[in-house]
Amino acid sequence: MKWDNMDAMFQWHRYISECFHQGILPLWCPYSRLGYPFFGDPQSGLYYPVTLLFALLYKYNVFTANAEFSIHLIIASTGMYKLLKVLKYDELPAVTFGIVYALSGIFVSNAMHYTLFVSAAWTPWFFLAQLNIERKGDTASLMQAILLTALMICGGYIALAIINCYIALFYHLLRLLKSNTRAIYFKRLTLYNLGVLLLTFTYFAVFIINMEYIDRGNGVSLVGANFNAFTLKSFISFVFPLFTTNLNLNFGNDISMRNIYFGFLLLPFTGYYLIKYSSPFEKVISFIGILFLLISLGDLIPLRTWLYNFVPLMNTFRFASIFRFIAELCFIILACGTFEWITNNWKQQLSIVKRGYIVYAILLIIMITSAIIFNPQIIFAPIFSADKWDNFYQSNIWNLIFNQSAIHLSLLLILIGFAFFNKLKPSVFAMLIIADVLSASLLNQFSTVCLNKKTTELQIAINQYPAGFPIPGNEIIGSQSETGTDDIASPIWHNAGFIKKQITFNGNNSFNLKTYNNIADKNIFEATAYPFATMRDSASLFQCTSFSPNKFTFSLINNRADTLKLMQMNYPFWNIKVDGKRADKINSELLQVKVDSGKHIVSFSFENKWIKWLLYLNLFLWSSFIIATISSSIKRF
Repeated sequence: MKWDNMDAMFQWHRYISECFHQGILPLWCPYSRLGYPFFGDPQSGLYYPVTLLFALLYKYNVFTANAEFSIHLIIASTGMYKLLKVLKYDELPAVTFGIVYALSGIFVSNAMHYTLFVSAAWTPWFFLAQLNIERKGDTASLMQAILLTALMICGGYIALAIINCYIALFYHLLRLLKSNTRAIYFKRLTLYNLGVLLLTFTYFAVFIINMEYIDRGNGVSLVGANFNAFTLKSFISFVFPLFTTNLNLNFGNDISMRNIYFGFLLLPFTGYYLIKYSSPFEKVISFIGILFLLISLGDLIPLRTWLYNFVPLMNTFRFASIFRFIAELCFIILACGTFEWITNNWKQQLSIVKRGYIVYAILLIIMITSAIIFNPQIIFAPIFSADKWDNFYQSNIWNLIFNQSAIHLSLLLILIGFAFFNKLKPSVFAMLIIADVLSASLLNQFSTVCLNKKTTELQIAINQYPAGFPIPGNEIIGSQSETGTDDIASPIWHNAGFIKKQITFNGNNSFNLKTYNNIADKNIFEATAYPFATMRDSASLFQCTSFSPNKFTFSLINNRADTLKLMQMNYPFWNIKVDGKRADKINSELLQVKVDSGKHIVSFSFENKWIKWLLYLNLFLWSSFIIATISSSIKRF
């Protein structure tokens, strides 16, 4: 894994695991941005049962992180398969497009963003849960719906959860209006919402507690909401996903926000199917998909701005392109319907398939020929002649056209060959569709998914640094350069302090404390090291005698009254004791305390019994609810 996954999510999950295995609740993190309230970060994984399970059972490492990542691909594929089955699609289309969903553009491009990746994995399960609330309504189905919704919220990116919940709200309102048993239906929805609130109570409570102290507590600006939109150039990803990886093309957005590929083999027939043969449900799905794709365009059209101004919570998250997640899910459902229409009428549609793909193949041959004419050296170089993937992604436009068209043409020729020899069966067609999307994800993987470093090598490099929480050196450091040559960077640079067990004045988390912003605005940091602990009198002596994430202890010898200052952010839950007696903090951005002359023991403790009980309550609720849900599901069968 690479980018934010390794530099942020891996560090946070590993930090949780290290704390748990040493009997520590990860309330405070001292290693990033001069320390921050770790418990208040909803994206840290501290409230997500899957991460907690990995953190508790294993000493979290790179291999564990890859396993956690891979499990969500299975969750995504299985969820989409089950959703398609409930929507009455046949087995082969459901299996095919369950796999396609997990290999599609949103997963490949957003693999670097773990929480968005998790959200996309649980989204089909969430919509399946909404259908089951209406159609089944038994206790087991209701508990499953609550559990699946809470997993999507606590493990994923809250923006996608907000979007999904609005869709569910409109769906249930429409079904309530048509229902003959509104009272029963309303009771189910009430129990469902109460259950979700119960399971997510701690998740939201700690964020609310933290809200007044962080810079994300009041939402984002309109510019931020429209930022990283799915630009017009990004539409090329519907057919040529390889273009989105090119470092020389300016798409006007981040590489993670421009890919919506879900295969090209059904595109020539999807519009025809939609107009002539699709069901009313599929027409609604196509409308929703187009609507959300338009919203993802950001300020190019006013839809995202309208949502920001008039719809509650739509002003709380950035990146307009997130709306394309729902668009892609809708388009995949429509592609599944197209596939089923073709395969259910195989003999009648086979001639149409042949003609359509022959025309498509001719167009690709024209594009390949044009690429060779304008860039003749292509024919003298193998398709993967680049010595490194980065060089491959920096190919000129004609190389990209040639490479992508050649891949598509190869698949088409295989398909046409099977068709003309009457060997093309629905199962073969399905395998070619999967092969198409798989090839696209494999070609894109080193731009957004995989690191150009072996997992074993990275873990060996990490193992060279101390485990646990040793006393850090009396200096803070800056983050490593993204392009640095250090043994762990990249992919680990902003949050290198987590690995090196050093205090850093910058880093990568999902929010800044407002007081940290005040310090950063003063530009007090320089490239050189800065002391972790200082005293005003240069003659005063001090030493850190014990160190853990939530408590630092110092021994002091000073000849006159002095002040001990730590390069850790002040926060309401810090308690300071001097010689075992409670001392008042100095009102400032950083932790400071006055001490009289003499020898002293000073301890800084980050503690709050209510926060601890909230975390314990969270573990109890999740474990109890999971056991109860499994038990009720077994009884039903």
